[in-house]
Amino acid sequence: MSNNRHTNDLEFAYRMLIQVYGFSPANITVLNYDGTLNYSGNPHPVTAWPGDGSAYTMPVNGQGTKAKMLDAMNALKTKLKPEDMLFIHTNNHGGHNGTESDLCCYPNWDSLGVKEFTDKLAELPRYRCLMVMMEQCHSGGFNSQVISCYGFHTVHISLPHVKVYHPYFGQYLLIG
Repeated sequence: MSNNRHTNDLEFAYRMLIQVYGFSPANITVLNYDGTLNYSGNPHPVTAWPGDGSAYTMPVNGQGTKAKMLDAMNALKTKLKPEDMLFIHTNNHGGHNGTESDLCCYPNWDSLGVKEFTDKLAELPRYRCLMVMMEQCHSGGFNSQVISCYGFHTVHISLPHVKVYHPYFGQYLLIG
């Protein structure tokens, strides 16, 4: 269900946040597959990040389940301040149930749909900026609802190969 590329993408995002943008590791929650650096498929054992051959640096705080994702978002209710930026990165697999796009979660493809995801975002206190980077298939279906979600002053969203129109920018952007 989770491939090594998903874990590698999480590691890349973690290193970027720490090394480039100066985030505190204490302010980052990493959820992955079974709650470890593990993934299904090969190569095994999971030892070195292919970006530079060094050991993985990200601590994994929990399983990549729908419940853990919602718990992590709930925990932000007491942490987010008006000047904060929230960065959300998702990958793995996605789908569409005929009504909405969803993120497929560990262990049995339990779906986190657009409505539930954006409803949870809307419960958060106001903060300055939301940055969302979604890699899963059908992630484009999250776009308009995430952009219109209440709670932040600025939103940046990156989805694979999606044309986006946002009235604030007044133009089409090709993201992907």
